[in-house]
Amino acid sequence: MPVETVKKVYEAYWQCVKDHIREIDFFKDPMMTEEEYNKIDTTVSIRRIGRFACNYKRFVHINKNSLKKLDNGRDDIEKSETDV
Repeated sequence: MPVETVKKVYEAYWQCVKDHIREIDFFKDPMMTEEEYNKIDTTVSIRRIGRFACNYKRFVHINKNSLKKLDNGRDDIEKSETDV
């Protein structure tokens, strides 16, 4: 089998995994409770490797960091507007 074909199949497989992860509606409600979060199917199964999942603790951590980045971005915008 040509190396280019193997590469395309490999990349297509991981693209499918990425697409599945993007379809999970993590940010529908960033303040959802653990009970609400557990109702969402957050697992991705990869043959011969296993199942990957994002647990609630990680979800909360990612949301906190995202909010901090947004707040920092707003602060930078406000500072640049006052400097002008």
